[in-house]
Amino acid sequence: MKVLKVLLFTLFLCTVVTGGFKALAGNNYQRDIYFSGYRWEVKSSIKSPGGRTAPNNNYFSSSYKNVWVDVRGRLHLKIAYRRGKWYCSEVITLKSFGYGRYLFYIDSDLAEIDDNVIVGLFTWDTSPEYSHREIDIEFSRWGGQLKRFNSQYVVQNALNTLTKESRDGIFRFNISHSSTPTVHIFEWMPDYINFESYYIDEKDGSRGNIIASWRYIGNNIPIPGNEKVRINVYLFNGLPPGNGKDFELIVRKFKFIKLKY
Repeated sequence: MKVLKVLLFTLFLCTVVTGGFKALAGNNYQRDIYFSGYRWEVKSSIKSPGGRTAPNNNYFSSSYKNVWVDVRGRLHLKIAYRRGKWYCSEVITLKSFGYGRYLFYIDSDLAEIDDNVIVGLFTWDTSPEYSHREIDIEFSRWGGQLKRFNSQYVVQNALNTLTKESRDGIFRFNISHSSTPTVHIFEWMPDYINFESYYIDEKDGSRGNIIASWRYIGNNIPIPGNEKVRINVYLFNGLPPGNGKDFELIVRKFKFIKLKY
């Protein structure tokens, strides 16, 4: 009986502190976390062929060394080298939000991101309709292919539709310095998607200078389905970071605001 009580108490602590652990046979999600008031699944590629999975055929780990929430409530996602492999990280909300404003508060330096590192803040649906309802804010130089830019906003359905406006489904920009925290937003509505990024004043937490903004009003705006919010850090084509160092993304908070339409 005493052993049983100890085991139950340990399980309770794991659930409260870390969001718990769950072994889900046949899929790539083996652990939950609680972050910014929502429950998120942590991705693992351990059950995938060859131990790799999308995006870009990477190893993804659900280890506490890769994904955790600190005592300040901030989410940490790492690309980390262990046992001869580079392990990436991704978390996915259980909840689908639909139309509204999505805000991501980032405490990491995104200006000096390694050429092979990719950071994604986005929606994605397992169903293929509307190009998986993928709306992206991404930070990367895509293996060094982009010299002038390290960031982009993307409406994936516009890129994947063979029309004249396909070229208008992406907007690229550059974060020249990121020593202060940044906020990145997309506002998804039936007739437009607004994107915006700006700095946060560290002294009082107020809104600082704008980094970039873009408004998409084309004909390829997805209609909500079962898309979830995802945050990930991964490697371009599975290639190791050019600087040979681990990468860590710190997300201060995620916020969703439902809007009337």
